[in-house]
Amino acid sequence: PLLFDWCRVNHAISLGLKVGLGTDVAGGISPSMLTAQRMAVVNSRCIRAHKLANSGGTIVTPEMEVDVISWKEALWLATMGGAQVRQ
Repeated sequence: PLLFDWCRVNHAISLGLKVGLGTDVAGGISPSMLTAQRMAVVNSRCIRAHKLANSGGTIVTPEMEVDVISWKEALWLATMGGAQVRQ
């Protein structure tokens, strides 16, 4: 079976883990950091959509929003987050 999981970025940060965002040609669709940031935001919204679908509802609850990151958070992860990981 195909198994996968998501990186719950906000949860990892709340646990005190250092989290950064990076890219490389071999592991992604583009070497662009802007694309990596965009995909991080989109994928976090996919987690929310998955939770909504699993709940069988049509209303997004605050618990479903916990894993969503904004473009500002993605920018921070790509800059300051990456710098902190390197320390």
